[in-house]
Amino acid sequence: MNRRLDLWAGFFAVLLALGVVLFEPPFVTSIAQQSLDVLLRQSAQPPRSDAVVLVDIDESSLAALGQWPWPRHLLAMLTDQLRQFGAAVVVFDAVFPEPDRTSPAVAREEWSRLAERDVRVHGIPGDMEDFDRSFATALRRGKTVLGCYVEPGDFHDDHDPLYRGRFFERGEVERRFLPKAQGLVVSISVLREAAESEGVFNTVPDRDNVVRRTPLFFQRGKDQLYPALSIEAVRLRMGADLIGIHYDKEVGQGVQRIQVRDLAIPTDAGGNLVLNFRSDPFPSVSAASVIAGSFDATAFSNRIVLIGASAAGLRDLRATPMHAETPGIEVHATAVDNMLAGDMLSEPRWMQHVNALATILVGALLILLIGRVRAWVGFAAALSCMGFTLAFTAWALLARRFVFLPTGPVFAIAGIYTLMTVVRYWQEERGRRRIREMFETMVSNEVLEFMESHPEQFSLVGRKVEATVFFSDISNFTALAESLDPDVLTSIMNRYLTPMSDIIMRRRGYVDKFYGDAIMAVWGVPQPVEDHAVQACYAALEQKERLAALQKELKEVCGCEIAMRIGINTGLMTAGNMGSERRFQYTVMGDAVNVAARLQEANKEFGTGILIGESTYQLARGRIEARCIGPVTIRGKQQSVVAYELLGRKDVSAAG
Repeated sequence: MNRRLDLWAGFFAVLLALGVVLFEPPFVTSIAQQSLDVLLRQSAQPPRSDAVVLVDIDESSLAALGQWPWPRHLLAMLTDQLRQFGAAVVVFDAVFPEPDRTSPAVAREEWSRLAERDVRVHGIPGDMEDFDRSFATALRRGKTVLGCYVEPGDFHDDHDPLYRGRFFERGEVERRFLPKAQGLVVSISVLREAAESEGVFNTVPDRDNVVRRTPLFFQRGKDQLYPALSIEAVRLRMGADLIGIHYDKEVGQGVQRIQVRDLAIPTDAGGNLVLNFRSDPFPSVSAASVIAGSFDATAFSNRIVLIGASAAGLRDLRATPMHAETPGIEVHATAVDNMLAGDMLSEPRWMQHVNALATILVGALLILLIGRVRAWVGFAAALSCMGFTLAFTAWALLARRFVFLPTGPVFAIAGIYTLMTVVRYWQEERGRRRIREMFETMVSNEVLEFMESHPEQFSLVGRKVEATVFFSDISNFTALAESLDPDVLTSIMNRYLTPMSDIIMRRRGYVDKFYGDAIMAVWGVPQPVEDHAVQACYAALEQKERLAALQKELKEVCGCEIAMRIGINTGLMTAGNMGSERRFQYTVMGDAVNVAARLQEANKEFGTGILIGESTYQLARGRIEARCIGPVTIRGKQQSVVAYELLGRKDVSAAG
């Protein structure tokens, strides 16, 4: 079988796999990510930092306090309660871009406009006149973070008087990977000035709309960087003034890590944190319970409190590897808990190089194996490589917290095995068709099926082999042919050659060729025949018997009897395809072949019917009767050979 096509198919599969690694087609990446999601769900752990608690605007809170947005004096009460009970940082997963229309001051202005006079409402304390100012006062009393929202895209307006830069950058600055902010939706000025900080609460899902990572900052304009809600919460909790952005030393590789004091946070090139999702929900207290004061007094002590919504009507739900619908606040809580617990997942840029190298190594190994071994061994090798790759993926995630998407090796394994197996199957089928075309009229169906099923048992390449060669022809055939009409001659030859060929094939011989009335046959190639000498002798005796039975029928056609001469010899010979590049045949050549042909001719001199060589007699003498003729001079050989006349079977019961 030509292995070159196998190798080219495997090489092509490796190139495809490398293309997958370099260009990351969406459908392949999605399959790999979903497979990784399964591993994440199996290995997920409960929250680990014990520093995060949620205040949930849930369905019960909406039922008790009304629909969102609530009057901001309620948010002031909520903030004061959390500060009073020891919250380290209070984070709002919400933005307040407009004044509170429920404030008495706003209502009084509206009533005065409608009445066309100054309307005053008596009995309202001065600090309750403006709910926004009440909320701002509460925000000033502690470390608080307000949410803001960015619209992805290119920036058009640099005007932002309240922008607060809290970043320093190190390394070869490369910002082209950073998420961009076009529009920025922030809270009203009175609240922004009162809060300690603000952070972006956007989440950016992957192509399949599943959130697996979260940005830690956005770029707005040429120089402005806005932190995410989670990183600002961590910064305030740790008492840091600045957030460090460390870029990869190799230019063009983007962000390498983010530093908050001594906490190093690994990110991807765009500054996104790969989330290590938790198996259990974070501790949560209903917002209505906090405002009412009916909660565990130690629930918030020295913790980061994230205030967000789980109520379905507020539509702050995201798809994550853990659940199809997860409140957005849980995503921020996961990021904060990962950073404080120090078990962030990492997807370093060099993993792509590992992926490519693994693709090449695994591909080369499989190409060598599948191209040389049996199909089941190739399947076992491919399965083992696949198992090792998946085991490495699991080890990298569980032991090293590396995210390794083995798209390249997996695609290479599947592609190489599939393509090479298909090519091998096609080549084998083509080889079987070729074998059938070459041998179906020359060997029995039993031998042909064996040759097709066991191509490794013989070779079409020239090789030395011990075999037995058979030559036969019809006595005085030339004179007979000249005396008969062509149609009569054709009928005689068909009636003669058909049964003679059938006998050879039934005896597991290979009909090498016909030339005129002569037949050349071989035993021992292309299929090994253990008793090839015996089978050749038995075939000659059966042909003689069959010709005797045909004599009456042939005499009626040609008016004369037909006699045949047979020569058989055994020895080493070369077997293989012989001929030109366009036309060739499987045959045998060598001195032993020439001796068999000359023995067939020598029958005329000795008046015998079947002559066999010395080597044939020695191999078959236990099962045949033969008479030694003595040394025979062979045309073309200086030394004579010992010949025997084959007389019959010694043991008739062994003939089968």
